[in-house]
Amino acid sequence: MLSTALARHPKSAIIANSQTLFSLFLKAFDLRRTREVEGFIEKYGDDVVAAAEHLINEAAIAMTMKLNDAVFRPFFIRLVDWASKSLPKKDVTGRRLRATSLFVFLGALFDKLKVCFPSSSFVS
Repeated sequence: MLSTALARHPKSAIIANSQTLFSLFLKAFDLRRTREVEGFIEKYGDDVVAAAEHLINEAAIAMTMKLNDAVFRPFFIRLVDWASKSLPKKDVTGRRLRATSLFVFLGALFDKLKVCFPSSSFVS
């Protein structure tokens, strides 16, 4: 539903609701850590998490492509801080899982940018 809503609403609506969307995506990006903390590893295998993560990343990329730099930059900073600083240093596993989610999203985003801007010098 979120992907459909993002696809059907204009950039202005996405930007106007960006803070709510950012909060939603931060919770969704925390899927790996939540699965570990809540003890759902046996119930939801890696293939289920990968499929869910793919859908989350696709929706986040759809949102990202509708944002301008002034709106995306704070989200990106918040996302990096969320992955690297928002958990205690002693929570090594949680920080690692969040970093993994961040890098998986960035990989998907850069792949999308390669498709959208194939001859661009900033994406190689």
